Amino acid sequence: MDGIWGSASNTTFGSHNVREGETQYMVTALEILLLLKGYDPGGVECPGVFGGGLGNCVESYQGDNGLGVDRIAGREVFLHLMDVEAQPVIDVTDLPNFGPDEFKCECGCGGDIKPELKVMIQKLRDYLGDPVTITSGFRCAYQNAKDGGVPDSLHMDGEACDLYCSGHSVDEVANAALAVGIPGVIRYYSSQFVHVQLWPRDTVGD
Repeated sequence: MDGIWGSASNTTFGSHNVREGETQYMVTALEILLLLKGYDPGGVECPGVFGGGLGNCVESYQGDNGLGVDRIAGREVFLHLMDVEAQPVIDVTDLPNFGPDEFKCECGCGGDIKPELKVMIQKLRDYLGDPVTITSGFRCAYQNAKDGGVPDSLHMDGEACDLYCSGHSVDEVANAALAVGIPGVIRYYSSQFVHVQLWPRDTVGD
């Protein structure tokens, strides 16, 4: 968590909404955001309770700002309150060449790499025209230690993945990755795989 709204925040937020009758911390966030905009939600609770008074407040905010009036604090309302320009949600539920668990941690904890990296790897696969094999995706701390990863491995942040493509050299795969917009690569010639990551880099690992 870095306090910066980026693509990961945008994807995680998805189409979440809160409405009357709900009690949760998203309601608390809504109350605080409305207060910061000069509206009176009737107080701030933790966790927040979405009652009729808050519904009236949301309705007023929607009407005053040209939003659809439905008394529901959905994606549009939250993004407007945070002064964030709406961005399309990255859909990675149906990548043509990769299954839903292909990038997840091997230990079974469910950890997964970031959606934007998945999309880039799919572009890499399309560019190469041949199957890309994932050898290491997300790693929790346990799996990273087991695999001998460095303590600050980007795999643990879901921002890196190791892969290879049969019939293509390390340089062919690495150069293709850079060509499709993957920011960083590490070329492992001895082990015959390429490490791709969301941070700029182009170096040799072994």
